[in-house]
Amino acid sequence: MFTGNTETGITATYQDGDGTIDIAIDSTVATTGTVGASNGNAWLGTTISDAGATGNVAIGRYALDHASIGHNNVAVGEWAMTSSGSGSGNTAIGRHASHAMSDGDYNCSLGYMSLYRVNDGDKNIGIGWEAGENITTGSRNIMIGNAIDAPAVDTDDHLNIGNTIYGDLSTGKVGIGTASPKNRFHVSDG
Repeated sequence: MFTGNTETGITATYQDGDGTIDIAIDSTVATTGTVGASNGNAWLGTTISDAGATGNVAIGRYALDHASIGHNNVAVGEWAMTSSGSGSGNTAIGRHASHAMSDGDYNCSLGYMSLYRVNDGDKNIGIGWEAGENITTGSRNIMIGNAIDAPAVDTDDHLNIGNTIYGDLSTGKVGIGTASPKNRFHVSDG
């Protein structure tokens, strides 16, 4: 049972009658920039620098470091979403995940450097080491696997799973072994 621990400036204790663990951050820790909460934002190992940003969570050194007016972003990992500006609804988990994200909305990156260069693209998904790291302004892409990229930095509506299964999400065409499916379902001969 917790009776209190304030060595780090964070107290975990049962302070009320509901039997849950309550966490409190000492004001001296919150002002050092390593742990804090304000304006609906919470951070650990970093700070969220602007009071205009709300509902954000940052864990890791420099995570969401430049958040200005973006809302409801989650960044976990060193340098995750560090360039965040007005983008909202983004999730970045992994070191340098969505590193350049500034104005994009509703992107999801999971893995080291996944969606690394996306700055203004929306609704992209990158899962894996460097998945979709070349995309800058493209939107609605799904990149799954290690070092899987879109055909160009501004590509929209592209699916790439392990450089084996591809899709044009705007037409619904899917190809196995071909990056340019010609039919609704296209299997390459070779």
